[in-house]
Amino acid sequence: MKKEITDANFRLEFLDGARGWASFAVLLSHLLVCVLVATTPLLNYNRERILEGLHNRDLITLFVGTIIRFVSDGHLAVIIFFVISGLALSIKNLNKENRKLELAASSRYFRLAIPVFFTSLIAYILFKLGLMFNSAVAALSESPVHWLGGFYRFELTIFEVIKFSLRDVFLPGGPDFVNPILWTMNYELLRSFVIYAYLGIFRSAGKVQWPIVIILTVMLFLSKPLLSCFFIGYMIAEITKSVNINSFLNKIKSRYREMFFGMIFLTSAVLSAYVRGSDRWSCLFGAGIVVSICFSVKLKCFFSNSASRFLGGISFPLYLIQIPLICSWTSYLYIELPELGLERINANLVNLFSTIILALLSARLLLPLESLSIRYSKKIGSYLIKN
Repeated sequence: MKKEITDANFRLEFLDGARGWASFAVLLSHLLVCVLVATTPLLNYNRERILEGLHNRDLITLFVGTIIRFVSDGHLAVIIFFVISGLALSIKNLNKENRKLELAASSRYFRLAIPVFFTSLIAYILFKLGLMFNSAVAALSESPVHWLGGFYRFELTIFEVIKFSLRDVFLPGGPDFVNPILWTMNYELLRSFVIYAYLGIFRSAGKVQWPIVIILTVMLFLSKPLLSCFFIGYMIAEITKSVNINSFLNKIKSRYREMFFGMIFLTSAVLSAYVRGSDRWSCLFGAGIVVSICFSVKLKCFFSNSASRFLGGISFPLYLIQIPLICSWTSYLYIELPELGLERINANLVNLFSTIILALLSARLLLPLESLSIRYSKKIGSYLIKN
């Protein structure tokens, strides 16, 4: 019997799917752009090469390069994470009767800290077993990927891993030597508390305070763009729940509505491939992508399909485990494959696809950890509220 898809779980599925593809884009960013492209010019579709293709009317270079730059834009993917986090954290708590702000706030730290600790422990074990080869890669005279040498350079202790996982990773500017990708945890934790506080103060009467949230978001956008992403997500949540806006959209013929939001998605994606280096622009592109996904039926269907649901289910473990894998498996193959007689481009392609497969499998194996963190974070949060 086919499972009935309700509006609630459909919404959860397409948001999870978008988060899953964003996590995959971060993996491509670190793996393809930061490691393999650096030594394989054929794979390097930088902005100058694509613009040259446009000048020479090389449509293949233009098309392929734009797609590769979009799907491997890790910074844009992180911003999409932040917008979706603001949306997901808000949409569950807009209804005053059903909201559980105290439970959400009291369990949030443990929801993040538990998987961070266990994946940091995996990195520690790999380091202790001598399976981190990133420093050897960075030390190669011909290697342009010196950034890899910044991690796991000195003796790690279990105490440092615990301190990093339970405290330092959540502090602004905290050390990143255990897992450098986790600079986002400070935003995810502290900014989620800001969203909960806003909902508790300004959404307690059950009415949207548009002037307040618009002014606040604009001020943050101009001063702290990454923080504004969470409030952009909150506003998207309010818009998706608005009876008037949904009534207005329903009056528009579906094909025109799909064309409009499809163009927002396409424009944001294409421009993000060429306009980089500014958090403000990336916030606008990320917001455009999330808005278009929320209001386009076709995009909802794509981000709710089986592949998207799979990536959505493993998005957090995939995000957490990728740097330890790149510093171990990817770095090892980077050194050893050419020793077997493979040309650098062939070695890098083998490295690319094998690392992707291993990352997906590892994230899938970590799903019980994800379920455990969700279950026990709520139990701990409930305990703290009662006591």
